[in-house]
Amino acid sequence: MITNLVFVFTSEYFNLGFFTQPKGLLYISHTLQAWGDRMWAFSIGLYLVFISTDNNLRLTAINAMSGALSMFFFCSPIGYWIDLMSRLCVIRCSIFIQNAAAVVSCFLLLICMSTTNGSFFFYFVIFCVILSSCIGRLASAANKISLEKDWIVVISGTNRNKLAGLCFPLTNKS
Repeated sequence: MITNLVFVFTSEYFNLGFFTQPKGLLYISHTLQAWGDRMWAFSIGLYLVFISTDNNLRLTAINAMSGALSMFFFCSPIGYWIDLMSRLCVIRCSIFIQNAAAVVSCFLLLICMSTTNGSFFFYFVIFCVILSSCIGRLASAANKISLEKDWIVVISGTNRNKLAGLCFPLTNKS
């Protein structure tokens, strides 16, 4: 049994060439970004439940609602900004803003855990955490639009079948 497993990983069936092609790199980028976004959304929800006074889901629901509303109202201006800027500049800016928002959120959650619940400062810090989470979510959307939706057109060129083949896995529940 172990020899069969070793044969599969050392034979031509396990070809690493796919991961060096633009299509493979695009799929890896999509997978890692989707995983990171979902892990951050899950963890911020857990932290908001943990720091709430009576361990309810009110802060988590407010975070989810504000994130959805920010996406609804600000994705169109973000798309307009993406069209005005170069792709590389948009990708660099969106990655920087997304990571800065995550660092700010973590720092604010640390402050929030050390303050007393129910004070004005506590709720102000919670507001800043949710605002930072929304900014990170918008930066993630900008990164996703600029990287995945623009670059697949460049990779596929004029081949419509290749474009359809590249688009389908990325639009599947992402």
